[in-house]
Amino acid sequence: MKNNYFYLLLIGLAITFNVNAQLTATFEDLTLEDTTFWNGSDGSGEFISGPATFKNHYNSTYNSWSGFAYSKVVNDTTAGWTNQYASYANSGVLNSEKYGVAYVFGKDTVIFANTSDLSGFYVSNSTYAALSMKNGDAYAKKFGGESGDDPDWFKLTIEGWNADNTNIGTVEFYLADYRFDDNSKDYILNTWDWVDLSSLKGVSYLTFSLSSTDNSSWGMNTPAYFCIDNLTVKGESEEAVYFTEKTLDADTCYNGVDGKGGFGSQNLFFNNSYNPTYSSWSGWSYSNKTDVTTSGYTNQYSAITGGGANGTDIYAVAFTSSYYASTITLSSEGVVYGTYITNSTYAALSMRDGDSYAKKFGGESGDDPDWFKLTITGYNNNNDSVGAVEFYLADYRFTDNTKDYIVNSWEWVDLSSIGAVRTLKFTLSSTDNGQYGMNTPSYFCLDGFKYATLPEKQIVFKVNDGTNAVEDVAIAFNGETLNTDVNGDVVFSSVSPTVDMAASLTKEGFIQLDTVINGYTVDTINLTIIPTGIADNSVNVNFNVYPNPVVNMINIDADAEIIYVNIYNASGQVIKHTFVNELSTVLPVSELKHGLYIIEIQTEKGIIRQQIIKR
Repeated sequence: MKNNYFYLLLIGLAITFNVNAQLTATFEDLTLEDTTFWNGSDGSGEFISGPATFKNHYNSTYNSWSGFAYSKVVNDTTAGWTNQYASYANSGVLNSEKYGVAYVFGKDTVIFANTSDLSGFYVSNSTYAALSMKNGDAYAKKFGGESGDDPDWFKLTIEGWNADNTNIGTVEFYLADYRFDDNSKDYILNTWDWVDLSSLKGVSYLTFSLSSTDNSSWGMNTPAYFCIDNLTVKGESEEAVYFTEKTLDADTCYNGVDGKGGFGSQNLFFNNSYNPTYSSWSGWSYSNKTDVTTSGYTNQYSAITGGGANGTDIYAVAFTSSYYASTITLSSEGVVYGTYITNSTYAALSMRDGDSYAKKFGGESGDDPDWFKLTITGYNNNNDSVGAVEFYLADYRFTDNTKDYIVNSWEWVDLSSIGAVRTLKFTLSSTDNGQYGMNTPSYFCLDGFKYATLPEKQIVFKVNDGTNAVEDVAIAFNGETLNTDVNGDVVFSSVSPTVDMAASLTKEGFIQLDTVINGYTVDTINLTIIPTGIADNSVNVNFNVYPNPVVNMINIDADAEIIYVNIYNASGQVIKHTFVNELSTVLPVSELKHGLYIIEIQTEKGIIRQQIIKR
């Protein structure tokens, strides 16, 4: 009877999503144990993450593979083929746990669920390829040669194809480049770098190929591997703000002197506070100044790049402080993808050389572990913080001082992890502080801000009891309560989607069901509710599972010894198993995706189970 009960309980919590194509392949929706990988050994020939299907070719005779794998391996030190599943960046992008790994044999393919316009993806070297190029190995040369002057390179080529198999564009990216006259500029990519695919529109599939200067009669000697993360397609209303609609005379700026409190660009509002008494400002300005050599406050409106991102003239300049933060407000809640960021000339030269107010980064010895950090925090319609991203405009914390840097180019900052926002707040912090606050000039520059406003949508709930539709189930969702019809259906119209949308289902004679859905990806949700009595725990054990909902850690207490704990997902799979042999335990669950789970507690007196919600 217990087995039947548990089967019914799992059925009661199973949730089937009819999902719109998600915008980003993050690989976090795939299951892996720590330090493991998937390489196609199950013979499935592919895997899916977000909007994309990644092709894989596995040879069971030789236990070899090509195409795409995915990995949770962390190892940036071991050279050779045995370490083929590790990213040289030592994690996924933004310190995420999982990422894709490609072993390219000819051209490897990613197919999209729908014809798509693309934003781009993050790429890094595999540790195998990076260390091979850095040091050489039995098969491949050391890039640059012994003198360092050999003009070597390792290139990734991405081609877009439409449904008619017509090539619609090509993008190239150098994973290593030793062709510079100044050898200090030679590089092997050791971080995640953004590859812009916005030129590729109407794409059905992508092909990836690798080429190198190091070749032999058998083909390329450089290991044919790279790593990929956050492959992103454009939303239906994606926009990119480059301030091209703004007009300025040559070598001038706008700093809010008109007292309007800010300026707009497309569906964004950039705040500004101007003080006419002191002719000072904070918040945002915009500029077309190109001065990259003049130090000091008089050059506060210049970017260290000498111009805007993507070859444009006008860009935004932020002066932010603890008294008045720079903010960007969307006309309605929307998804932010990212933006290009660089230093102002004022801040960059101050950090490089020091001035009368701020120190030279690194100090005289170069060993001071200084840094200058931008924090971007998202807020929803209720002004609740929904996430943050940090980006270092300068970082001198490396043991090897040659790796210390002050950003002097436009760098892409991925904001997709923040999700849906109404407002973004930008704040700066530094290791160089004094009695009156931060000494480092509190400026940075922004351009190419990418976002998509989200129209209201409808979400349909379909409710059954495992066999038949259930009428008159009250569903509290999106600020209102509606009842299911004779078909077990109810439609919520005019939904402003957010990531975590709570729904509560109640009906007399049934156990209340609480769930959380992603309002962006869900159009229809099928739920099964359980008649009262089926899920009662008959074991006489006092227990407490808290907090519920849970974010990071869940506590379990009982008055009988807990032997082990299982956590089941909505499909009835055991995704976590822990031996306890105590009266209480604390389990980390931060790695679980948002949704409903069953926690099963085996005690010395029997088994108890409870539904939990992961936020």
